[in-house]
Amino acid sequence: MRGRYTVDISQMFTDMELLKERENNKGSKPTTLEEVVDVIQSTPGCKALIEGEGGIGKTTILRHLSYNWSDQSIELFEGKIVFLLSLRDLKKDDDISDLIVQQLTDFNLDTDLPEDPQLIKEFINKHDNNFVLLLDGLDELRFDNQSVISLFRKKRFKQSTVILTSRPENIDEFIKECNVHIRVSGFNKESIGKYIEKYFKHFENQQLGESLKEELDIDTLLPGEKHPEAYSMCKNPMLLLSICMLWEDNQSLPSDNTDLFKELFRSILNQFNKQKQCDKILKFEDTPSKYVHAMILLGKCMYINLKRNQLSIKITDLNDTHSTRDMIDMALKLGFVYEEAPLSKSNCERIFMPPHKLIVESLVGFYMSKLFESENIKDDSDVRQLLIPLGYNELDVIKSEYFKVARKFALGFLDAATAGYYLKQWLTKHFPLRMSSRIRKFFFGIKITYKERFIANILDIQHDSYGRVGVRICNLSADVINHLGTECSLKQVQLALRTIDIFGNNFHNIDVNSLSSLLIMCPKLTTLYMMNCNLSADVINHLGTDCSLKQVQLALEHLDISRNNFHNIDVNSLSSLLIMCPKLWELYMRDCNLSGDVINHFVTECSLKQVQLALRDLSISGNNFHNIDVNSFSSFLIMCPKLRELYMMDCNLSGYVIYYLTVVCSNRGIDFFK
Repeated sequence: MRGRYTVDISQMFTDMELLKERENNKGSKPTTLEEVVDVIQSTPGCKALIEGEGGIGKTTILRHLSYNWSDQSIELFEGKIVFLLSLRDLKKDDDISDLIVQQLTDFNLDTDLPEDPQLIKEFINKHDNNFVLLLDGLDELRFDNQSVISLFRKKRFKQSTVILTSRPENIDEFIKECNVHIRVSGFNKESIGKYIEKYFKHFENQQLGESLKEELDIDTLLPGEKHPEAYSMCKNPMLLLSICMLWEDNQSLPSDNTDLFKELFRSILNQFNKQKQCDKILKFEDTPSKYVHAMILLGKCMYINLKRNQLSIKITDLNDTHSTRDMIDMALKLGFVYEEAPLSKSNCERIFMPPHKLIVESLVGFYMSKLFESENIKDDSDVRQLLIPLGYNELDVIKSEYFKVARKFALGFLDAATAGYYLKQWLTKHFPLRMSSRIRKFFFGIKITYKERFIANILDIQHDSYGRVGVRICNLSADVINHLGTECSLKQVQLALRTIDIFGNNFHNIDVNSLSSLLIMCPKLTTLYMMNCNLSADVINHLGTDCSLKQVQLALEHLDISRNNFHNIDVNSLSSLLIMCPKLWELYMRDCNLSGDVINHFVTECSLKQVQLALRDLSISGNNFHNIDVNSFSSFLIMCPKLRELYMMDCNLSGYVIYYLTVVCSNRGIDFFK
């Protein structure tokens, strides 16, 4: 970030865990940088691995060690030569000694000594016990280069101390070969609280810091309960800085992830405006076009590099877009990236880094959203050349794991119709059979107003592989199902779904016609979970009537509509609904506020219609059946010749009724749970 936000982080390292020490797997125990350094220095030829998410402080640790060694203020790697090397600079056919030679070339330039790379390499190999190698960014290796793992296997530099940093992906071999394994895990809630206090104390507004701590529930047993996304970001030093800036700017934290990053973007831009003495941006949608274009430029360069799992961008990447010099300068000054100090004087290449991987992914998502809306951009040749449509193969690239988070951001930035279309494109060939957990996570991060279009486009797929959709507790409203029914009807969709799980959403005003239409479009649907959905008896009443008029036959085998209030359910409609489900063998209606009168009248209605039910499992626990008629219920059991399990716990049954049902169920071979 810019100069106003220069922070002394010498004592602000994130929490660390020691996972392995001198070949012994230790489990996990908290540790400090000082303890880790002591272990490394006391282990001859130590090979240490520091893992952690992007932006968590790994590079800062190596720079801190390098600085303290050169400063000689403390005894660190005494009598040894320390090299801080970026593995991003390692070429395909080079090894680590080539990076060292590159740095020593600077020494030759300063001293006028003759340059002889081979002589330097021979010296390094012969005196390897005198060297400490701080290798930064295994995850940013651009090529398949075996020189790093050869160090850990002690095929090269056997006596050298090596400290390697990496994100958690693809490090199993290094974990196996290392002497010391450390995980940088981020700030805990105490560290988050202290950071917030220090930040706002520095700017003489401690009351604002206390209000942020209160908003994040820092001092409670369940911190971050109101804002899980924002609290998760606070574990990372650079993102916590952004959260503090956002709170200082606006005193609010959106719950929607994309909206949260819109506000972060706005906060960053407002800090830039403040320096330039420009007006504050009040809404993200009012961001000046010159800023939007600069963000698109950054997003495009980051998009290209993210395909290689690379977070940094070079000045040449920006120049290669053929953007104007003004746009490039603007992109670098806004505050989304900072320029890395070169590790050697001979390396004049300018490299820029974001403070965290999420900044990359959000800007890539922003670029992708603008790319998909590019047909709406008028008369702006500068930005149009940044938004050249992707080829069909490029859409397959976006489906890769590297773009998992960026895809979510793109959908969040888009309008509903466009987002739904692209979600369908990304899911059609990419999602596994059981996609409920991913869909659930996806819906937690997406605006409510977009959800019906998303689901409609997901379901507009003619493949049998889509056997299940699960969107439990995803803040879906009845409007989503209503629009979904309409969308699918207009598209004349026939769905191959076998399971729908929409437990825990609020469907109090659901349109029965849309719901019945949806069921009709799912001729293979065998399982429907609608527990705790705030359904009313009127919904079941009208659904039974509507399906009866449409002469629907449903393939349902499992139906769970527990924990909805059916106190005034119409038994005629309920019986009609069950008749339309001739294969239904499992019915759960627990805690539905049913009465004994409902059961009595239901049995009478079924008797008149000469109904035979296929039920094997019936659970009606948690209802008040104090006035149930045992003769009627006995008749009901006759209508269910295949019934094997009956659950009637906590139903306010009298001793006589329990005794009678126990005898009847025993005679019929039914397990009676009372």
